Amino acid sequence: MNTSILNARIHYMQRLYRSLLDTMARPGSIEQLEPYVYQACPSEFQYVIGIAITLLDQEVSFHETSISKELTPHLQLLTRSTTKLLHESDYLLVHKGAAPDLMEAKRGTDLYPDQSATIIIQVSRISDDQEGEVRLKLRGPGIKSEQMLSLDGLNRELLSELLLNSGRFPLGLDWILVDDEGRVCCLPRSTKIVEEA
Repeated sequence: MNTSILNARIHYMQRLYRSLLDTMARPGSIEQLEPYVYQACPSEFQYVIGIAITLLDQEVSFHETSISKELTPHLQLLTRSTTKLLHESDYLLVHKGAAPDLMEAKRGTDLYPDQSATIIIQVSRISDDQEGEVRLKLRGPGIKSEQMLSLDGLNRELLSELLLNSGRFPLGLDWILVDDEGRVCCLPRSTKIVEEA
């Protein structure tokens, strides 16, 4: 890889990492990501790929929950990260509309609550309006009083897991949601989440 391409990728990953840190520190806040253009992979995954190359390396593992494992060879090549079974993986990649069984995902232990998995999930739309298929009220660290979040394209089974997750702190899963337009928000396991009717 030539130096200019390598430098561009490093700067891209630094910007994206700052966006992820900001949204993890302020749950429900929304940041706009830049696409990661990787010709070998379908453009519908350009934001998921960007997040993955920023977070994955040879020290961590991941599991793509789709049967086709469409992203797995690309991520192995780009990050040198290893794939593991769902219950062993540090990062779980969930495609839009999918509903993998996350009951076996790592949730940490009382002694090591940080040894839990992070879910990277693609949805159709993320916004802070009241127009989404799913409307969530968020409370907890990093939120002044409460934060509203609307989502389209989140499977109802995964929504149930997300709502249950918020009652397990300090154990649980951290969630990174990204939509078709590159809007991203994070829901750490410390966030209390209630679905609005």
